[in-house]
Amino acid sequence: MRHARLMATALVVFGVSAAGSGHSALSAQSPPAAGYVAVGDSIEFGLRDDVPLDGIGDVDPFGNFLSVVLGQPVQVHNFSVPGAETRDIRLQQLRPALAAIRAHQPIVVSWGGGGNDLGTVGLTPQVAVCMQTPSCLGRFNGLLNEAEAAIDLTIRALREAA
Repeated sequence: MRHARLMATALVVFGVSAAGSGHSALSAQSPPAAGYVAVGDSIEFGLRDDVPLDGIGDVDPFGNFLSVVLGQPVQVHNFSVPGAETRDIRLQQLRPALAAIRAHQPIVVSWGGGGNDLGTVGLTPQVAVCMQTPSCLGRFNGLLNEAEAAIDLTIRALREAA
């Protein structure tokens, strides 16, 4: 009890001295909670889950794992969208993900994508013909370069925010 009164007195003295010195007084806000932010396509969303009927995917269980490891609750934000291509992740998911990253400390971020970009070209009936045509291979290479650039820009922004 004596220790608690001493701490309360110290906090009051600190608060009064901070207020009197022109600095802002202690804030009643608690520190930001730990967070886990996921961006990506259907895999990150959870559609390839081993038990698809439970609707869980991998993101929520990983958030629970982080809670145990960090010893505190972790707020999970899954911005992933089935069918998203890398440019969709950058253009539609990045902004809300960055806001969520800034609101949490510590933060864990996962990024998953690229399969839909490859499927756009690689899973079409024209693939067999394309593999024998240099100009078609050039377009395929261009799509891969575009996906790589979107990935690089997105991950760079996520890293800088975290």
